[in-house]
Amino acid sequence: MKWRSVGETAAARGETALIVKSLLLPFVLALFALSLSTHAAVSPLQIGLRGQKCQLVSHDTTVIGLRLGLACDNDTAAGLDLGLGSLARHFSGIRLNLCSVAEQFNGVSVALMDMSEHVNGVAIAFFEPLVFEKPGGHVLYQQVNGATVAFWGASKEVNGIQLACFAQSETVCGLQIATFQLALTLNGAQTGLANRSGTVHGLQLGLFNLADDLYGLQFGLVNLTETLHGVQLGLLNIDRSSDYPCLPLLRVAF
Repeated sequence: MKWRSVGETAAARGETALIVKSLLLPFVLALFALSLSTHAAVSPLQIGLRGQKCQLVSHDTTVIGLRLGLACDNDTAAGLDLGLGSLARHFSGIRLNLCSVAEQFNGVSVALMDMSEHVNGVAIAFFEPLVFEKPGGHVLYQQVNGATVAFWGASKEVNGIQLACFAQSETVCGLQIATFQLALTLNGAQTGLANRSGTVHGLQLGLFNLADDLYGLQFGLVNLTETLHGVQLGLLNIDRSSDYPCLPLLRVAF
């Protein structure tokens, strides 16, 4: 019984030390970040109510740590961002906001509306606008390298996965999954109830597939293309450039 008591005491001390270290780690990292800053101001905390008009540290202060509030505005930030609105030119980390805006974002973002120009990571939102006006009159487009999940997903360029109920992109290099979706250029695969693309290099899988130029495979109930360089499998296959535009079940043209 004595040896068991000593072992339990040692285990308890070890757990206590681990908890203390885990609590001190964020503060040590913040102090380390502060020690690296020589030319620019760095803060481990930002609290904002009205952006630049009312926030704890100024807009040009780099925040490495935690941002909280109704609206925070910083040129560069990294860490965890919690609040109603988030604005930063460069942000790396995790964002949980109603509305998120960044020119360059690296990490995971969860928001009601995501308006980021370049996303490297995962963006989850209800609405992602393709084109919107930024203060100063600049027009931003969303470019995603990774994955985007939304009810209405709109991006200029997707390199990875776009998952949405309604999806719209100029260029998709990867996988686009939606109930209804549109891509001007597709290099990869589309799957959904209705798929519409300009130029397709890859696969369209759905009930209704429509492409201007198809280089690959269409598989669905109705397949339609202006020019075919591949295979159509479906109940009705239409190639408008052919002398026999409508064929059932199978069409092959190269």
